[in-house]
Amino acid sequence: MTATTEEHAALRIASGSKPFVEPLRLGERLKQIRLANQWTLEEVSQRTGLARSTLSKN
Repeated sequence: MTATTEEHAALRIASGSKPFVEPLRLGERLKQIRLANQWTLEEVSQRTGLARSTLSKN
């Protein structure tokens, strides 16, 4: 049985042979959502239970 392309990619990442894996940009995405909804850091902090300082880190 031959491995699929996804399996090959997963094996390269797991073995460290893939040179670069793009980092997650969670903070950037959260900021986009916050600004699109015109929410302040304080409002998001209260809604999520996360500290403002945590939310403002990129």
